[in-house]
Amino acid sequence: MLSSYPDYGKAPPEYVVNLAESLSYLNDEELAVVMHPVNGVVARTKFLPTFADIAAVLQDHKNRQEQFKPAHTQYKRLTEESGPWDKETDYERKAKVVKELLGYNPSPKAQQFEAKRELLPPTAEDLKNLKLKTPEAPQSRYLIAQLEAEGWPFIPGKEKTV
Repeated sequence: MLSSYPDYGKAPPEYVVNLAESLSYLNDEELAVVMHPVNGVVARTKFLPTFADIAAVLQDHKNRQEQFKPAHTQYKRLTEESGPWDKETDYERKAKVVKELLGYNPSPKAQQFEAKRELLPPTAEDLKNLKLKTPEAPQSRYLIAQLEAEGWPFIPGKEKTV
């Protein structure tokens, strides 16, 4: 890449070492983008590239790739084919291994959710000892008349109002 520039060999040796070190942090796909003969760094700059030139090439490539991404939709797939969306994530895999080794999930949130509460219905004694803030209101005459008109056999509270 560097031999194609006219000022190759005039740069200090630290430049080549620093450039090589910065390129070592890129993965194979990013290196292919930077080294591309048509869209890479060589096609964009006339002189030895800087780190900003390399970053600009990578950013432009990323922008071009994102330009043609399909729109996000809520549609579900019609086929039941498996794909990368069915794969177990790294976090899920690690959590499963830890749970298998320890026999329980050490996460405090998981322990909070795994602790089961048994909800029992209140007993007659619980209801008897229950003290409400306001006493129960008596049934109105209108309500009793409506219940009698509809033919209810037992009307609660009728004994108290008569």
